[in-house]
Amino acid sequence: DLVSISLKDRSIQATVDHPFWSLGRGMLVSMDPESTKDKYGLSALQMLPGEILEDESQRPVNVTAITTADRCQLDDEESFKRIHVGAQVMTLKLSEHHWFYVE
Repeated sequence: DLVSISLKDRSIQATVDHPFWSLGRGMLVSMDPESTKDKYGLSALQMLPGEILEDESQRPVNVTAITTADRCQLDDEESFKRIHVGAQVMTLKLSEHHWFYVE
């Protein structure tokens, strides 16, 4: 399952178990913390709108909205499906606590 995380001037699409560093909480967050723990062995809290993440320049950036297909109204869900139909995702396994930026 994919999630679209809206920021002030862009959106990030990720799997629901993908961990993000929450600058505001000082720990990892994801849309499915249980799956994050199962798949990656990482403890995470539930990501919420208003979460403060960190951008590629280490500046704080607020999550303005989080959209998943199962949490949208029909119009939004159809739009979400159009964006993500056929999306291929891969997990890049790095050393523990090794972070990367994807543009």
